[in-house]
Amino acid sequence: MKILLEICVDTIESAVAAIEGGADRIELCSALSEGGLTPTVGLLRAVKTFLIEWSKNTGCIVPVYCMVRCRRGSDFQYSQSEMDIMLWDVKLLKDNGADGFVFGALDESGKVHRSHALRTTLSGNEGRACFCHDATAGQPPSAIPREERTPASRGTSSLAKH
Repeated sequence: MKILLEICVDTIESAVAAIEGGADRIELCSALSEGGLTPTVGLLRAVKTFLIEWSKNTGCIVPVYCMVRCRRGSDFQYSQSEMDIMLWDVKLLKDNGADGFVFGALDESGKVHRSHALRTTLSGNEGRACFCHDATAGQPPSAIPREERTPASRGTSSLAKH
């Protein structure tokens, strides 16, 4: 089984370096210094434009998954307005070439916000992969109810492809 090399980037320069350095997948963000926020459509288009030429010359296809996170902060608890904003971001990024999405939200009790995860996954569908990132990172497994213990809550991403 091949291990995929995914590299998080937040500039066109770091994306080009990651792709030329052998990345199998790009996680595109803005503000990595803040833990990663939703990238701009302009940055996504710049990376996808580079990848068109790259794939013509190399035959390699490198998918670009966009972080969907509207603000900094470590609680991953969002208001309804913030969740609506992130759904708009998914639509805009999808319409501009995103190959998949990375997102995460917790409800008031610290569990995965299932309705937001479902809405985000359905918004990003049409063959695009959606990862629920590790919003529960840093919590001991005992703090996460058994039914919520997914690969994401153990420190890896879980993939939901729809």
